[in-house]
Amino acid sequence: KRKIIRCVGNPDRRFNEDALRMLRAYRFCAKLGFSMDETVKKSIDTNASLIQYVSIERIVHELKEIMETNPQVLQDMTLLLKPVFNELDLALMCSQNSIYHYTDVLHHTLDAMCYLKPYDETLAFALLFHDLGKIQVKTTDSNGKDHFKHHAKVGSELSKELCRRFKLTNEQRKWIPFYVLHHDDKFTCDLDCIYKYRVTYHLDEEHLLNLLQIRYCDAMAHSELGQKSAIDVELFYDYYIQNRNRCMSISQLALNGKDIIEATNLRGKQIQEALNMCLKYSFYHPEKNTKEELLNILKNESFITHLC
Repeated sequence: KRKIIRCVGNPDRRFNEDALRMLRAYRFCAKLGFSMDETVKKSIDTNASLIQYVSIERIVHELKEIMETNPQVLQDMTLLLKPVFNELDLALMCSQNSIYHYTDVLHHTLDAMCYLKPYDETLAFALLFHDLGKIQVKTTDSNGKDHFKHHAKVGSELSKELCRRFKLTNEQRKWIPFYVLHHDDKFTCDLDCIYKYRVTYHLDEEHLLNLLQIRYCDAMAHSELGQKSAIDVELFYDYYIQNRNRCMSISQLALNGKDIIEATNLRGKQIQEALNMCLKYSFYHPEKNTKEELLNILKNESFITHLC
C-alpha cells in the first residue's frame, strides 16, 4: 500500500546473505514505480562493494530489467555498479558545457534511452554506451566550453570491451560498437548518403533504421538547439523510404558473374569489380538495371580499361 521497498529485518544482514538483493531493490523500484526505504538505501551504499562477488550474468540480468522499465533509476546506482561498471560514475562526473547540451553525460544518456520506443535490448545497450567515449576525450577551451572530438570512435572501442565484460551475444558484440561509432553521423537527403550506408557499409534496411533510431534518441536528449538534428533524421527517413526500391545489393542486379564471364573477357577479381561497378551504376540509374543495359556498359572500352 505504501509503495516502499524495504528489507525483512536488518538490511545489512540481508545483503550480506545475497548481494544481488541490492540490485533487485532497484529493479523493484524501476518496475513497480515504488520508492526505496531510506535505511535500505543507506545499507546499499554501505555494502556496495559486495556486488563484486556476484556473477556478471546475474548483474546484467537485473540491469536489463531496469533498462527496459525505467533507465532513469540507473542514476542512483553509480556507486553500487562501480566495481563492475565504473564508467557510469565517470559519466555522472563528466559535465557538458555546450550550447547543444543541458546536462552531464550520464543524464543525457538516460534521457536518450527513455526515447527508445519500442524498446529493443541491443539498441538500449548502444545508447547506454554511446557517449562514454566523451570521458576520455573531453577538452575545455579558453572560453570554458567543452569539446569531445573523436568521442564516437573512442566510445566504439570501449563498447567492444563492455560487450565482452557483460557477456552480451555475438550479434550484440557485432552491432553495438558499429552503432556507437556512427551514432553522431550526419544524415542528408541525397542518394550519396543512402549509398554510403546501404552499399558501402553493407547495411540492410533493418540495421540502417536501427541506426536512425539511435541517432534520433540521441538528438532528442540534447538542448533545443541540438534537437534540430532529430528533424534531419526524420527527413532522411522519409527520403530513404521514397528511394528504398533502388538496387542496393549485388543480388538485386539483373546479371551475375556467370553472365559477365560469358559476355566479356573479364576474369578473376575483375568479375567482382565489375559487379560492384554495375551495382553503383544501377543504384543511381535504376531504370538501367537490365541484363542488356549492364552488359553494354561492361563492354564499354573505358569501363574495361578501368578494370584492367
